[in-house]
Amino acid sequence: MARAAWWLTRAIDGLAYIENVVRLAPEGPLFRWALGYTYALVGRVDDAAKQAEWLAENAVQLPYTAQLRALVAALQGRNTDALALLATVNIATLDGHHTFHLSESYAMAGDIERAMALAFRAVELGFYPYTGITRLCPFYAPLREAAGFDLLAAKAAERVAQFDAAFAS
Repeated sequence: MARAAWWLTRAIDGLAYIENVVRLAPEGPLFRWALGYTYALVGRVDDAAKQAEWLAENAVQLPYTAQLRALVAALQGRNTDALALLATVNIATLDGHHTFHLSESYAMAGDIERAMALAFRAVELGFYPYTGITRLCPFYAPLREAAGFDLLAAKAAERVAQFDAAFAS
């Protein structure tokens, strides 16, 4: 429910669900990441930072940890710290979903070129939420004015059309 709310730009509506999941499974690092990400989406950066700190203490090797910590740092205006955290992630091993989220963190930290490259990689790896990329995701806002964004949007739209055609057949 929380994740669905993200893509409807109603993250606040999903917050109670993910808070409850963390209450029921407090040691789940992906649940902690999702809660921190949701807090970031709704502007509760201090609460997102608490989840990022928990991840840093309990799931330091998880790439989502560096991504959330970097996102929080960028939202706090600490772009140098954010970029240093992101530099620790080995992107070669990541799927499209995580690559998308890394792209968000790079965008928010001001490295538009790297963010754009990762956004294209996410689409190539099979994560292409066209509406999220083009309109809904607040962390992609810096990319929407960047050179090459129209091509990114077109690639995502092409992948959506391919999926729709394959699903229809």
